[in-house]
Amino acid sequence: MDIEWEANFGVGIANPPACIQIATLDGTSFLFHVGAWFSKRGKRPLPLKFLPKSLKNLLEDPNYHFVGVGIKGDKTRLEKSFDVVVANVIDVGLFAVSKKMKRVGGSLAEITGTFLGRQLKKDNSIRLSRWNQWPLSESQIKYACLDAYAGVLCYQHIEKNCDPIWQTPPSDVEIGRKVLLYLKGSPLAVALGIVKGHGNDKTWGKTLIRFTTPSGLRREIIKIVDVKVVGAVCMHPAKDGTSGQTLFDVKNDEILWDVALLRYAPEVTLNEDSR
Repeated sequence: MDIEWEANFGVGIANPPACIQIATLDGTSFLFHVGAWFSKRGKRPLPLKFLPKSLKNLLEDPNYHFVGVGIKGDKTRLEKSFDVVVANVIDVGLFAVSKKMKRVGGSLAEITGTFLGRQLKKDNSIRLSRWNQWPLSESQIKYACLDAYAGVLCYQHIEKNCDPIWQTPPSDVEIGRKVLLYLKGSPLAVALGIVKGHGNDKTWGKTLIRFTTPSGLRREIIKIVDVKVVGAVCMHPAKDGTSGQTLFDVKNDEILWDVALLRYAPEVTLNEDSR
């Protein structure tokens, strides 16, 4: 998400948003020209005092996350201008820092150049233009929508390309997928395994350890195929109750691991040049 407003070159109250842009990962962008809105009876466009109900509901929906550079400032401006509380926002620059991704600069153009290798043109004649005017020019529309789309593409790039330990844990691990295993407090993967699944079983062998605890902690059966850290110890006892085994001891065997400390292993594909 991104917003545009008319610059206030004098001293006074900051101008309210004139445009609200929302882009999705498939490239679809929506521009809500709230600074010049036609009412049902109005003969000329006027700035909105209240957001349309459908747009307000979208912004307040806790199931959605809105990403962008400097988006917390946009959230504040929206909330001060309209009767709305934006539910979830993620600043792309801070998101990159949290995922240990190096970036050059903090502007949207600089972050886009760092992660996407593309130049995002920032023409001041458009950036400081009349955003309340009707109709908007094609250059204004492209500028506004591209800002929102660049933000969501940068977010996607960071999530996909950061070290797996910093990625969002899988919500539901797929049987047969290769996963990297981590230990609490360590950024290094200790092993590579394959998700085996536990079927309808509720507990792990003789240990009676639950696959899902009352608090929601989830565990899964993993077959170890490669050990990356010699000496790393299994997180839970073996199926027969044996504890203290190293991952090397159980290579090619099945063990129990917390889902929160699993990450999908990168899929390696071969192109014609690498075969």
